[in-house]
Amino acid sequence: MRRRNLEILLKVILFCGIVYFPIFMHLDHLVIRLWDESRQAINSFEMFNSGNWIVTTYDGMPDLWNSKPPLLIWLQVVSMKFFGPGEMAVRLPSAFAALFTSIAIIIFFSKHFKQYWIGLLAIIVLVTSPGYINYHASRTGDYDALITACLLAYALAFYIFITSEMDNPKYLYITFFFLLTAVFAKGIAGMFFIPALLLFTILQKKLVVLLRNKHFYLGAVSFLAIVISYYIVREHYNPGYWAAVKENEIGGRFLKTIEEHQHEFSYYYNNMLAYQFKEWYLLVIPGLISGLIYSASTRKFTIYISLLAVSYFLIISSSKTKLEWYVVPLFPLLAIICSFTFGGIYKLCTFKIENIQIKKSVSILTIIIILILPYYQYRMIIEKVYKPAENEWEWEFHQMAYYLRDNLEKSTPMKDHIVCYDEYNAHLLFYVKMMNRNNQAVYFKDYKQLVKGEYAIAHKKNIKEYIEKNYQFDITDTFNGVVRVYHIK
Repeated sequence: MRRRNLEILLKVILFCGIVYFPIFMHLDHLVIRLWDESRQAINSFEMFNSGNWIVTTYDGMPDLWNSKPPLLIWLQVVSMKFFGPGEMAVRLPSAFAALFTSIAIIIFFSKHFKQYWIGLLAIIVLVTSPGYINYHASRTGDYDALITACLLAYALAFYIFITSEMDNPKYLYITFFFLLTAVFAKGIAGMFFIPALLLFTILQKKLVVLLRNKHFYLGAVSFLAIVISYYIVREHYNPGYWAAVKENEIGGRFLKTIEEHQHEFSYYYNNMLAYQFKEWYLLVIPGLISGLIYSASTRKFTIYISLLAVSYFLIISSSKTKLEWYVVPLFPLLAIICSFTFGGIYKLCTFKIENIQIKKSVSILTIIIILILPYYQYRMIIEKVYKPAENEWEWEFHQMAYYLRDNLEKSTPMKDHIVCYDEYNAHLLFYVKMMNRNNQAVYFKDYKQLVKGEYAIAHKKNIKEYIEKNYQFDITDTFNGVVRVYHIK
């Protein structure tokens, strides 16, 4: 018994060591990212201050541009209550969602297949996938890591239920619970796995049995009642919300291109081969073959995972609006498929070896071979997260944010400082609100309307040129040779 407990403890420690560094290391190193993360950061910061848990706001007004249900925002607010507002609080819900995804995989493989090591290899593939350990996934405060965790959770729960005798409704209710969280995480996208679940149920010849199960209807009615109630309450307190949902989610993004995000049907496939799932994609086909022949149980599960992956891929590829992070829910599925490759290699290399000493030597050699690619990939991802750096083109957007963040930590507060920026400014607005919370007089203003005594902060070339041409000034501070602070005389 003591040996068994020690083995479990060592496995837990190994698991934690593998997942911690790619997911959590230097999570708050980069400033809040422009566009989506900064929008969510402001939503959660304002909810944190207002206490209004129903209507998300942006700069004090109801946010109809971001019309998704607020599960992520709620989690970020809770995170802020524990850790205080900042990059870490905004990103921790995504990081914990990635951790939950890994835990779900290891528990499923350990209990359902009695294959801890295959599950661990699946997790290694997942946390070394560049598209998953990335912005807009597990490393930023966006929706995609959270909905990925919810989608995978209800997919695994449903598989356990539908492949069992179906007399215990526990996993059916777990399925509906995580389906509910998926919808509250990202709206209609939370239901994108349902077509595969339905098809697998038909293949298992259990559709009629499912439809005769009273717990199915109780779960479905409860799910619909909670979802519909939320939308009714939100519309009551935020008129126009339902119209925004229909425009942004139900028809808009799928049926027409939004914000010029138009790409060919093969967009996601090309991205995954080029960089999002680079190297690992070579193991997908061998993993499918290995999963189908490894055992009867893995054959059934391989078919199920393949249905999920293919159906989801077809849905997002058919959408008129394509964004590279829509593919994030595929990574756990592909990681699981790739892990079967390692199991197949091990089984093939140790097949029909009767001599114990020879078998032991071959087993050790096989393990070394199996770990070569994971080791290489893991080292690459650690290098990526250990010192996360801005891409060259991102500096143009984020220089000012770094300057504002640096001044958040200084003991001398700013006074009458004007942030001069003439484009979408959510990433800067977050830091301005943080500074205002610290009693620093920093605000936005048209750089063509500056007056004597104000301090203008600028980093864009056109704004600096205008200030230097049209005002008398002293430069009181600089940052990275790009940001300048002008004291207007």
